[in-house]
Amino acid sequence: MFDDFRKMISVLLEEYKDSLDVKKTKKTGDEVFRAFVSSIVTQGRTGVETTLQKIERDPKFKRWKPEYFSTESGKRLLRLYIGHQRKVDTIHKESKRMLNSGLKKWIDDLLKDEIDIGLKTKDDFLKEIGFLDHFPIDRYYPPFLARTGLLSQFLSITKTDPGKFMRGLGDPECYESYKSLMIQLCRDSLEGLKYHDLDLSKNPGIVDMIIWRHCARAEEAFNVCGKEPNCLRCKIRDFCRYGSRKQL
Repeated sequence: MFDDFRKMISVLLEEYKDSLDVKKTKKTGDEVFRAFVSSIVTQGRTGVETTLQKIERDPKFKRWKPEYFSTESGKRLLRLYIGHQRKVDTIHKESKRMLNSGLKKWIDDLLKDEIDIGLKTKDDFLKEIGFLDHFPIDRYYPPFLARTGLLSQFLSITKTDPGKFMRGLGDPECYESYKSLMIQLCRDSLEGLKYHDLDLSKNPGIVDMIIWRHCARAEEAFNVCGKEPNCLRCKIRDFCRYGSRKQL
């Protein structure tokens, strides 16, 4: 149904596959808690991995455990390197909740929407720990989908109300509309396209990792189709409405 999308993802998968680090099994223990902190820090910032490494090098750092970050000393360490009080408070508060319920139950409650850490933070975290059916929507998705023509094509084929996509990603309905769009594009277009033995139609989180590398301005990303698109560097410009026009 969305042939151009399949062509785009095929090309980008080939371009970025060597930089992907997809875990087939879900992370456990310290890795899970580190991924949770990363998902909080990453909202609105670049240099996430650098920030986490600075925390790890601090002499006061112990381990990525809720036992430590639920304490006042853990909270002070976070404040020193993150510098955003609301993020620090969220990590501190959820560390206490993890400590009381256990990490496994905390994740189960998150999956059941009984814990609110924000829609994108939730999707980022769950995707990172191996729930590859989750697809976080970042700020580069609206311009990427508009430039490529995928949004207008989707609206035309599905007869979806375009108003759902016009309120900004801070609006829950808008966020969920973009998320549903991307998951449907993957489901309808990417069957049989695989990263190792993982079918991208069933694991849309991998597609997000690919598009993130292409669009984001961050560590390990290439910022090709970012705020100011660099169409001359873009390997999918032949399938992109904006890129095709730029070549005229």
